[in-house]
Amino acid sequence: PDPGYFSHLPGLTAQIECPLGKFSVDSRESCEVCPKGKYNDLPRMTNIGVCKECPTGTFLNHTGGSSLSNCYLCAPGRSGPDNSAITESQCLSCQAGLFQNEAGASECSECPRGFFSDASLALVCTECLEGKYTAVAAKTDCKECPAGYFETHKIKCEDCPRGWFQATGGTSACNECLAGKFSEGIRSYVCGVCPK
Repeated sequence: PDPGYFSHLPGLTAQIECPLGKFSVDSRESCEVCPKGKYNDLPRMTNIGVCKECPTGTFLNHTGGSSLSNCYLCAPGRSGPDNSAITESQCLSCQAGLFQNEAGASECSECPRGFFSDASLALVCTECLEGKYTAVAAKTDCKECPAGYFETHKIKCEDCPRGWFQATGGTSACNECLAGKFSEGIRSYVCGVCPK
């Protein structure tokens, strides 16, 4: 038979074309299958080079893939950075500080500032609570603003301004000194009594 075809019985002149997922290099009694991690979506193919790689974010754990849809998507919370992956274990877990909420992703995304993820396989990031922050992306927890500071937009701590104070950490506002009291500088955690 011609390349791309095969014959069930030797000596017969009837040729059968190699189906999708298979190919034939030369005269054969059968067609060869594309290996794991690859597929062939065209008939009558004549070499292994026509087997296409499953893209990143996918894997194919059996031979003879006949279309892109045979490539399985990596699950949410995981990413597949390699082409032609042959096992689901090649879909890597998103580590703490990262997330992925879509199937078939080639990489995990960083939790943005003001958010965190404290475990692997995260589908979403958790927003920092009031009074806590993350100043950079990909954090595994939020930090508490200390006394004398207040949290803004869950991404940083600001100084309490002159005339204001904050006695405890982990807050999103400063308190104004009452009448007859003052705070001389910034970052105060108490107000003093005005001299008479």
